[in-house]
Amino acid sequence: MHSLEPLKAALAAKRLLVIGGLNVDQHLRVDERPVDDGSARISEYELGFGGHAGNCAVQLARLGANVSVLGAVGVDADGEALEADLESCGVNTSYICRLDGHHTGRVVIPTFPDCRYMLMYRGANEELDPDLVHLVTEFDAVVLFDPPLRFAEALLDFLERGPARPRLYWNPGGLLANSPWTRTRLACADVVIMNRVETRDAVGAVNESLLERLSQQRRGFRLIETMGREGSRLHAAGRTTAAASYAAKVIDETGAGDAFTAAFAAFDALDFDELVSLKLANATGACAIEGLGARVAQPDLATLISRWNLFAELSALLLSRGSYVGIAAV
Repeated sequence: MHSLEPLKAALAAKRLLVIGGLNVDQHLRVDERPVDDGSARISEYELGFGGHAGNCAVQLARLGANVSVLGAVGVDADGEALEADLESCGVNTSYICRLDGHHTGRVVIPTFPDCRYMLMYRGANEELDPDLVHLVTEFDAVVLFDPPLRFAEALLDFLERGPARPRLYWNPGGLLANSPWTRTRLACADVVIMNRVETRDAVGAVNESLLERLSQQRRGFRLIETMGREGSRLHAAGRTTAAASYAAKVIDETGAGDAFTAAFAAFDALDFDELVSLKLANATGACAIEGLGARVAQPDLATLISRWNLFAELSALLLSRGSYVGIAAV
């Protein structure tokens, strides 16, 4: 048998802040795509809570991390319910802003047999106050997603000026990855996480000259490319680390990148070996796609480790580097 208590204690000791979108999600499974001006029957419908920041924060809490979220919701029933749900999941919501006169964000996600869309109404998410960026100094690590551009600009400027800064993990997502502004600010983060399409939009081809330039701007800079069934790759100047995916039944891929980002940030913040963190992040993302909705199948720490019997592998990798958060036998 194995005890996860040393690992749980290490995760709980780190303070993480997640910044970005908070939404109510409508998941629609449609068996046949309608023609223009036509109709189609919805075969499965799920109303849940989402947003990149919300999904990531819940996954971090399920892994046992000490996590807070910074975002904005409206003064409405959706915002109240969303905040209550985060609290019930173990997320500190005291940094969430409730904005009168604005609706809580909502995303409609229709899934067809051959494709999936995300139709986003940003609502209160677009009104997050840039004057709040100083709050990041209270944390060991920050996970940044998709706040308003003016907030992201203020945050990166603030971190660049500060004498001491938390480790910054940035997943710009589809809304910001193809922005020319994003390309100029990538090296403000310690770790940038994007899927294949976002990576192509943001940097084109990943090559050594690009990585060398980014590492000169930010010492130790790392770029992670998630590739679905092909796993993930971590790129840094002079090295590339690859980790294979884990087989899973694909029900809904919504939120898989948020779960991956949460797990990588949690374990990397503990200074785990990069390959270990990538493996655990891949396994977390694989769990997350096995339910309809972004959070339904997110794993807790025990489920994550046992789902693919990672006890022996993880213990060996951690013990090989003398990690104080190894999995103890009991």
